[in-house]
Amino acid sequence: MQPGLVLLDVMMPDLDGFEVCQRLKADESVTHIPIIFLTARTETEDLVKGFEYGAVDYITKPFNATELLVRVRTHLSIHMLQSALRKSLEDNARMQREHEAFLRHELKNRITPIMGYSDALQHTELNDMQKRWVTTICNSTQDMSALIDILKDLQDIEAGTMILSKTALPLNDLVQNVVADVQTSFDHANIKFEPPVETISLEADGNLLRGVFYNLVKNAVEHVAGLEDLESRVVAVRVTHTPLSVRVTIHNGGTSVPEDLLAMFFEKFNTHEKQGGTGLGTTYAFLVIRAHEGEIAVTSTETEGTMVSVTLPK
Repeated sequence: MQPGLVLLDVMMPDLDGFEVCQRLKADESVTHIPIIFLTARTETEDLVKGFEYGAVDYITKPFNATELLVRVRTHLSIHMLQSALRKSLEDNARMQREHEAFLRHELKNRITPIMGYSDALQHTELNDMQKRWVTTICNSTQDMSALIDILKDLQDIEAGTMILSKTALPLNDLVQNVVADVQTSFDHANIKFEPPVETISLEADGNLLRGVFYNLVKNAVEHVAGLEDLESRVVAVRVTHTPLSVRVTIHNGGTSVPEDLLAMFFEKFNTHEKQGGTGLGTTYAFLVIRAHEGEIAVTSTETEGTMVSVTLPK
């Protein structure tokens, strides 16, 4: 059983109290236990040193027993309140994860038959209007399924439980396949892909990175879809590299993102001028790239449009 509080003298043989305090605070299993220094040393620098090492209080000798007991009771009460709050937050977080996992499971169960039957209908004899209806159903259920998967990955990354499945990955092939998929899904898409001359390989989780670039390219295509000038609907995707890193840029010439919203570009539910969007795609991209120890950034101006750049270590 762990103590609720530690009374620690500064002057001791072998190890002094400062060193003991430092070691206790470095141990995750006991770092939360409050420490009160009990010492005859009254120099300001010693007091400051004790607090820097993590002590919650400092009582000088000779001490008054009543004062000591009051301070001990006070810090024990604070410690118990903090422990109760920490447990409450952990319980709330656990219940939220369980609730979200339940909803994801139930949603998957509901849309799976819709996806299957709508896909089967696409291979039957339908008139043009019926084909459009079925295509809309298929696209919507696929988007919903992808959204559920994104929510799962976001939760795992934020909770620190995501395990990257890294393999040797030809990045230019992955990005080229993503571009082809987006081009197929959006008839109006005009994507120009500029691959590197040679194949670029890196150690990464291919499934997660595919989701990153699919969301970023899809967002760029949707951003310029409503422009009247067809030439302005172009989305440029480029892959470049240096000896240490690889860079993928997705550029569109649509209306610029306001500066105040640009600062929130990678935050959850940022859906500026996007009908039906969730704003989770850019958050997903940000967290996945950070999990790969990479960097992601966005710039947007009226003259140059908007460009998202992803940099990953080789």
